[in-house]
Amino acid sequence: MNKKEADQVTGGMDPFTIAIGIIGIAGAGLSAAAAGIGLITAGIGLAVTIWDLIGNKRK
Repeated sequence: MNKKEADQVTGGMDPFTIAIGIIGIAGAGLSAAAAGIGLITAGIGLAVTIWDLIGNKRK
């Protein structure tokens, strides 16, 4: 693949710009995963809190 073909595929972006884009996409994926874990943790925390409140009322 020559320079002209490479430019057509990447829209004329230089490799540095492409690398930043890939890192950005990977970063966004990690952020989404972290947010997902955070939501699960928050959900468990909320469930435990509600469970505690119900449990305390029964005593």
